[in-house]
Amino acid sequence: MGCRVTYDVDEAIADADIINLLRIQHERQRQTMFPSIGEYTKLFGLTKQRLASPSRHPHHASRPVNRGVEIDSDVADCGRSLILEQVTNGLAVRMAVLFWSTRQRPRKSAWGDPFSHRPRPRRRPQSQFSF
Repeated sequence: MGCRVTYDVDEAIADADIINLLRIQHERQRQTMFPSIGEYTKLFGLTKQRLASPSRHPHHASRPVNRGVEIDSDVADCGRSLILEQVTNGLAVRMAVLFWSTRQRPRKSAWGDPFSHRPRPRRRPQSQFSF
C-alpha cells in the first residue's frame, strides 16, 4: 500500500520533514481513550526533543492548539513552526473551496443568483385593493 505501520512516534517521525498534529477533542469523547493527559503527552506529544532535527517543521490542523498536550508551547512558537501560516492559508482555502463548489451548482431562487452582486428584486406587498 506504500505505507509502513508503526506504533512508535519517534520511529514514525524519524525521516519526516513536516509533522502534522491533530487536536485532542475532549468534548467529543464519551470516554477517555488514554489514562491521562500526561501519558498522552509523553507517548505522542511533539516536544523539543522530537523536533530536534533542523529540517522538521511542525504543523497543526486547527486552532486552538492544546499547548502542553499534543505540542509544547516552545515548539508551537519556534521559528520553524508553520502553524499560524497554515491557519491563515487554511481559512482562505476553505472559503475559496466553499465559494467555488457552491458556484458550480446554480440555484434557482425567487431572489435570483445568491452570488451575484446585483440587488435583490423587491417584492411588492400583496394587496387586495388596486390603486
